[in-house]
Amino acid sequence: MAVFLKRMALFLAIFLVLFTGTGVLVVRMAAVSGELTPLDEMIERQLEDNVLVGSALAEIIPWYKFRMAVLTGPDILVVGTSRALYIKQEHFLPETKFYNAATAAQNFPAYRNFIESLGRVNTRPRHIILNLDQWQFNRNYFDQPMAKTMRQDHDYNNGYVYGRENIIRGFYRLLLSGEYRPALSVPYPGNMGLAAAVYGDGFRKDGFYVWTRKIISEAYRAGAAYTDFIPHVESGRDMFAFGDGIEIYGESVQEVEKILALCREKGIMVTAFFPPFAPSFYRLLAESGRHEYMTGIYPVLLPLFEKYGFELYDFTGSSVIDDTMTYDGYHPDDRGSHRILLFMKAHGSVLADCIAEE
Repeated sequence: MAVFLKRMALFLAIFLVLFTGTGVLVVRMAAVSGELTPLDEMIERQLEDNVLVGSALAEIIPWYKFRMAVLTGPDILVVGTSRALYIKQEHFLPETKFYNAATAAQNFPAYRNFIESLGRVNTRPRHIILNLDQWQFNRNYFDQPMAKTMRQDHDYNNGYVYGRENIIRGFYRLLLSGEYRPALSVPYPGNMGLAAAVYGDGFRKDGFYVWTRKIISEAYRAGAAYTDFIPHVESGRDMFAFGDGIEIYGESVQEVEKILALCREKGIMVTAFFPPFAPSFYRLLAESGRHEYMTGIYPVLLPLFEKYGFELYDFTGSSVIDDTMTYDGYHPDDRGSHRILLFMKAHGSVLADCIAEE
């Protein structure tokens, strides 16, 4: 039955594209936005013209970020999840060679794979800023559907290829999900990819993500965007899966040590941090009594970082940011990300001389 439904969906997508006015608009949008432009051509265009790259296909991101990290050859490289996406070049002195590779990898084994893959093409940053999500130290998180979608085996050293499944997925997002409604024009022409051309959402050439849809939302501007995730906290869903008291997932600790050992072997300095939450959102987590494990991660990891001579900062319950400085309660925006770096600077981080003041 599932195979039949997939085939029907593909047939419907092809029919709409080939035989309806909607299909003509979809083809036009894909052409104008450059959605199906080969990845290397997207990157070349971005490096030349400083346009945003934002595809409707999230699958392209790991290879895009890897290729950009190789081509830009940064001294300082961000490795982490989307919670580190809003660290940008302007947070550092102009002469600092910086690239934000966040979302190229989404879990600790994938972080290691990414760093090892860079080494295979002789790319070695001087310093890595490492984002450690608190829930990756909760064993129960890995039973959540979201965690099971996070790959750790990307073949970064081989280029991304648009396969049949990717095209089908792209048609679905265009025609059936309603996320990209066919239009006569694109509001952000010149950008590469549907998200960038239609919504103004995409990566800059320093890897920073411009999230225009979120920036213009009333909830974000009011500092209340975190309310969308209250049900996740109350039900223990996805990232906010309930913990087992203060128990820390030992396998994740071991994976972090593997990353640290790899970086020391390659002569790469590491500054890691646990990202902050909006204070009001963190109070919900704390008051639930089901996320106590978050307070116990730092004491367990600190001796490891000291062993390897690296830095670790814990912003889990910190007031370094306020409620207006996250996009949704747990993604610090560019102001919140700068506050994190300024705290590091004020507390003697080895990055201090590179970090720009406000």
